[in-house]
Amino acid sequence: MIWLLLAMLPLVTACKARKQPPVEVPIQKPAGEPMAATMSATWLRDLPAPSDAKPRSVGGPKIMAGPYEDLLGSFEVDSTGEVFVVDSKREEKLQEIVVQPADGPPRALVRTQRLPGPFTEELFDVVIDSTNLYFASNVRMPDAAKVAYAVRAVPKAGGPARILVRRDLAADGLATDLLIDDAALYLLMQGDEPGADRYAASVARIPKAGGDPVHVATNIRGHYPFAIDDEFLYYEAQQPQPAGSALRPGQLVRVPKAGGAAQNIASTADSVGKIVVDKDYVIYTMQADRLMAIYRVPKAGGAPEELARFDGFPTGIAIDGGVVYWLVLAEELQAPAQLFARTFSGFSIAKMPRARNTGVKLPRAAHWLVDRATLYVSVSNGVERKPI
Repeated sequence: MIWLLLAMLPLVTACKARKQPPVEVPIQKPAGEPMAATMSATWLRDLPAPSDAKPRSVGGPKIMAGPYEDLLGSFEVDSTGEVFVVDSKREEKLQEIVVQPADGPPRALVRTQRLPGPFTEELFDVVIDSTNLYFASNVRMPDAAKVAYAVRAVPKAGGPARILVRRDLAADGLATDLLIDDAALYLLMQGDEPGADRYAASVARIPKAGGDPVHVATNIRGHYPFAIDDEFLYYEAQQPQPAGSALRPGQLVRVPKAGGAAQNIASTADSVGKIVVDKDYVIYTMQADRLMAIYRVPKAGGAPEELARFDGFPTGIAIDGGVVYWLVLAEELQAPAQLFARTFSGFSIAKMPRARNTGVKLPRAAHWLVDRATLYVSVSNGVERKPI
């Protein structure tokens, strides 16, 4: 009997082994090559066009609806009315960029790759021109010790998403915001300056055809957007916080997009929230006497001028057709956001004693934009379109 049990022991051991979960194999870097040089090349590659794009339902004022699990909030609208939006599939550890044509069902344009173990690729921002969509994404190591980012381009009509640039960032780094002009992309990155303040950021200029990123601005106060026009890049430069003060003064500056010395525009009493530019002015939001306010200052520099003051927290600011719009969140978490507008004539204040409430009450939105007097706003399961 004992010999029979001994004979069956290897079989029992093998059965137990088969029931054990698979062992994760640690990532091995190539001999003699540092991880900093291999992480982005290992995890960030060209993406094939999705082969199984499924139509999605559309109805009511929503131009996008259906099985969206979570929107990161980034989307763009082109001149034909097509909407390009990021959709997350958390259970599958995937994300998609979905196109909603003006007529017809939505389709998947880009799908991220499924990475092994705890690694995930996370899409952040998208921008478009007449032919292509460009997007930034990050892959973070499990211990957050290193982040790799990439910027890719994909034809709006469909096709593979090709890598324009991929790099590694330091701990706590992220590649977040993208802007675009006729020749290049401008990428906001945190953690790209060795020894810099962890909240400081920099902007790199990336040719649309691909190539090495060229830094054009540094010491940007992190997490906040920036703006561009035909010649310059505008942002808030980080300044030391006065001892014992809750305020964080800054300096609005501009720098040539091709690179060069920064030029001071105006000093700010506290952190600037959002920035937009038009023909003559830089327009920005900032806290003022426990309220929020919108200011403007000439692009070449000068004294800031207050345009509006209000309760609540602005989630953004936009200019469309000579009208400045801002979306305000109330202090109550369940209260809907409200869209406000102020009309200008050549950016001289018209006879309007107060800002006009457009009457559009919105859910708490992650992302929004105004295009040709139409508001597009991301909600929990899609993007809604509302005439204003």
